[in-house]
Amino acid sequence: MPERTSANKSVVSAVHGALFDEARSEFVGLSVPFLPGLGVGACWLQFAPPTVEGRDNFNNITSNFTVSNNAFIIGGGYRVFESLSVGIGDRMTMMYIDGDSYNGFGLDAGFLYKPAGFIKVAFAGRDIVSTKLSGGDKPPVKAVAGVSISQFESVLISADSVFAIVKGTSVALHAGFEWRAMEEFAMRAGYDNNRITEQRSHIP
Repeated sequence: MPERTSANKSVVSAVHGALFDEARSEFVGLSVPFLPGLGVGACWLQFAPPTVEGRDNFNNITSNFTVSNNAFIIGGGYRVFESLSVGIGDRMTMMYIDGDSYNGFGLDAGFLYKPAGFIKVAFAGRDIVSTKLSGGDKPPVKAVAGVSISQFESVLISADSVFAIVKGTSVALHAGFEWRAMEEFAMRAGYDNNRITEQRSHIP
């Protein structure tokens, strides 16, 4: 979802998303500026789909089980020029399936370019360096391209697409809309080709 922060002050953000059925998403993030043009941030994300109905090899219903996808991300960014910034971050992925855990590591890097004051274009490589999820497969390298438009101070529109390099086909398409009703309160709506999301956020 779209997120805007100030370049000269620390920002804490917390977002709760109500998705389809009983699915939900959570986000807590912190960004801190250090030197002019340099900042670091960290965040925790969770996506919890609805409880899954268990079935055996004969399609008989067994006990239900739960799934939870979590990620802790820490990274930094540097503004090379007024219109160009670069960033790098590492991600620890933790997946829990009915009590079993699967962990992995991924390194991302990318850049942000502002061809105009209200337009931003970004490109990133995801899982450039990664490890296999314990007990699972190594995630493929992905390319992420996106654009955001904020011609009006209180409105932000964004969209991005994710491609799996090894497959060469689009695996995800997202679009987001943010309306900042007040300085410290934002309303957001988003589209994902896998689900529809609705979020409300309080940003100190």
